Amino acid sequence: MDRDLAARRQLHTTIFDHCYSPCGKYIAAANNYGQIAVFSLSAALAPEASEATWKPVFIFEASEDGAIFTLTSTDTLLISGGNGPIKAWKWSDILSKSPRVVWSLNIPKKGPFSQPEINSIVLNTEEDKSEVFAGCGDNNIYVWDLESGEQKITLSGHDNYVHSLAVKNGNTCASASEDGTVKIWDTRSPSDAVHSIKPYKNELCARPKFGKWLGCVAMDTTDDWLVCGGGPSLSLWHLRSLTATTMFDTPGACQQCVMFHDDSIISAGSKGYINHWSVNGEQRMEVPCTPSSVFSLSYNSASNNSTTMFDTPGACQQCVMFHDDSIISAGSKGYINHWSVNGEQRMEVPCTPSSVFSLSYNSASNNCKVLSATGNSSKLDIFTNFGYKAFSFTFSQI
Repeated sequence: MDRDLAARRQLHTTIFDHCYSPCGKYIAAANNYGQIAVFSLSAALAPEASEATWKPVFIFEASEDGAIFTLTSTDTLLISGGNGPIKAWKWSDILSKSPRVVWSLNIPKKGPFSQPEINSIVLNTEEDKSEVFAGCGDNNIYVWDLESGEQKITLSGHDNYVHSLAVKNGNTCASASEDGTVKIWDTRSPSDAVHSIKPYKNELCARPKFGKWLGCVAMDTTDDWLVCGGGPSLSLWHLRSLTATTMFDTPGACQQCVMFHDDSIISAGSKGYINHWSVNGEQRMEVPCTPSSVFSLSYNSASNNSTTMFDTPGACQQCVMFHDDSIISAGSKGYINHWSVNGEQRMEVPCTPSSVFSLSYNSASNNCKVLSATGNSSKLDIFTNFGYKAFSFTFSQI
């Protein structure tokens, strides 16, 4: 590629999602041009590491149809979704720099011109199942059996496109949508959602100036708690009572990704920070990151009904995850938020993207345990200590 063209392309690069290899030593990142880049985390963390190790070891064209919005990984496969079909590659082929699609799954079409985008992919490997869930732009969630390739279930009920999915206990799926609802599904009875949560109707969560859309959802390992955010403030919900217990405050930013981690909640979104929260809503840290907008959060790893909110005034949370006893979220401001479950913000950590789309925690390798964030930037931020950014990988062909 011409050097000037590559430089212009890098300037306009957005990394929508990223995930770790099964060994935890590599990171795959997907961009708006349909490319996947692979970085060596182990090389970048080595004592003799230089800035040369912050560049991709390999880039390949993964989608002829445009952007890739979501990535996930199994013990052997890297799976992508975006514009076009779901595709899978063997990690062994990727690391040997000879990737080939081993299988693909097409979203059911409703007409000759219908090709809904895939916004979120999650895997269900509990209870001896092997399933992939896809949240799509046609308002539906589709479920396939990975062994047979059969499309088994369609979950219909949202009035607008699906942004984010979370799956627990083999049969429970939570979906966050542009329509402002999180729907809880039992895949054994898929005709209708079991519950529907509407944060925009809760006076403590609602932020009408940002809209009602929800961009991120996560459930903890106990299946008692759910965290979600977007236009409404990032909030923690008790699933048994369906009540909001904590609100996480991110003024001026919409949180686009969130996760639970240890005793914290980590979030990021439309400002260039990663926020660390205690579960009581206290902000522990605000850590800068490279993207000005962070798009997603995920955790790679292997009951009090009192009302509290995670308050993020002026910011919409776009990704969220549970981590240990905390919630981590990010969104429309360049920070990653760490929360306690009572709504206390433990940390607000600056990051490079002004809007954060993807957060991930690597626990597959003891020597490479890091938090990472991507968003509206060609940078992939690495946090070896959750309180600050250590360095950034660059999605570049220069």
